[in-house]
Amino acid sequence: MSVNHHLVAGIAGVSLSACALCQVDGATQQGLAHKAKSAASSLSGSPATEAETRTIILRVERLVREVTGSKAQVGSVAIPSSGRLVDRNEVIAEFWRLYRMTSPKFKVTPRRIDLDEKVVQVWPRLRSEADELIRIGAVANYGPLAAGPGSSLTLFQLGDAVGFFVARMAEMTYTPSEKWDPLLNGNG
Repeated sequence: MSVNHHLVAGIAGVSLSACALCQVDGATQQGLAHKAKSAASSLSGSPATEAETRTIILRVERLVREVTGSKAQVGSVAIPSSGRLVDRNEVIAEFWRLYRMTSPKFKVTPRRIDLDEKVVQVWPRLRSEADELIRIGAVANYGPLAAGPGSSLTLFQLGDAVGFFVARMAEMTYTPSEKWDPLLNGNG
């Protein structure tokens, strides 16, 4: 299995389980074993905290650095480890940081995605970064991370946004093979 296959597999594991792990870990650490059992079933409506988001971002960063070998210095996670609800703008800022960390390892440039500027609702200081993440397909144009409706995210929305982002980073760091890629070998 190639390094990029490990990245895709690792990313899928992180994005699908990160939110549940944070809730289960948090409940277990607080001695609430009875809540840990039902944590995974309550993901859709539970709001994401800064502590949970920070844990997820750190796991994604560690995995991407390990798999791609990126040594890019892009600062550290700015989201504090608090119980406050995470603001989606904080997540966009972290995605931009992770994008800058991963970009030296890109092998493929994806087709640009049209941006619907009317729906994107982010802090003005993050607008150009959010627009670029949307145009490369790392953030969903109409998803809750870019378009709202509120300033916070549920754990499910956060997990979905992380999966969406990391899948695009995995795609862009993968060198396609003419032997196996139908678009490159004439069978697509």
